[in-house]
Amino acid sequence: MGWNSEIYEGAIGMTHRIKSVNVLPDYCLRVHFTEGVTKEYDVKPLMNEKSIFQVLHDNCIFNGAEVIDSGDRIIWNDDVGISSGEIFDKGKLVETPFDGLMAFTDATEMWGLNESTLRKAIAYGKLVRGIDACKYGKQWVVSTEAMRREYGEPHQNRYNNTLVRFITDGAAESRYNADHWFRYMRKCFSGDEILINQDEIRAILDSGKLTMFQIVTFKRAMEPGTATNRYVINLNRRTDTPMYRELMRRKGLESLLKDKGISEEDEAIRLEKLGEAYGMEWLEKYYTDNEFELRGINNDC
Repeated sequence: MGWNSEIYEGAIGMTHRIKSVNVLPDYCLRVHFTEGVTKEYDVKPLMNEKSIFQVLHDNCIFNGAEVIDSGDRIIWNDDVGISSGEIFDKGKLVETPFDGLMAFTDATEMWGLNESTLRKAIAYGKLVRGIDACKYGKQWVVSTEAMRREYGEPHQNRYNNTLVRFITDGAAESRYNADHWFRYMRKCFSGDEILINQDEIRAILDSGKLTMFQIVTFKRAMEPGTATNRYVINLNRRTDTPMYRELMRRKGLESLLKDKGISEEDEAIRLEKLGEAYGMEWLEKYYTDNEFELRGINNDC
């Protein structure tokens, strides 16, 4: 799924990846992070302060909390979720027997290493087996203290691995859909500002997950002033004219949009572009049924 503007971000700095979540009584969550830290987060303040979170009073919905694949947030549906940064910054630290331990796969991602590097470190005594690292079944784990001692601070503190992962995963998901790919790229922007640095851009381009078309369009999107750059930035622009939202409601297409995972805001922006190109009379005539939304003009915009 994409990053919905209604999802509660809290503090910026989404560099803490969530490993798993457990639902606790009284609308609390126990959240385990890849760096070996566990936090408990009370969702009730958000439920009381923000109307969009009131649906979580339904225990069946609240108990459905899940971590999205990128690990950067917990969600309940397309509109309701909490970022990893918010939980890490405001959650209560909880002591567990596994504090300070992380899987090799998580450690290699955070420090930008290969698993073979850590295995050699154990073989050569750089990481002491049984103290710095140990094996449970087929899974190796290592202490964050030992990783910092031998390799310094993780690369995750140097650049936003979560956004890099979001874009590279999005490239795979949108390989055959250019419209979706451009909507993934828009998350690299806040207004006209590019949110990722050159290291992150290079990590995305070198990931091996982008097609040639995606490589070219991504490079152009990251160049201020290009047509691709302006187009992607405009995808984030909220429409100033409520007539397009009214058109959606008058045609009764809200449920269709929800079923297809399309936000009303995104659809309003798309309709604004169509209205500018063809006029409202044309929209009134053709924006009427499922065929228009699913197959007709949608693929051309």
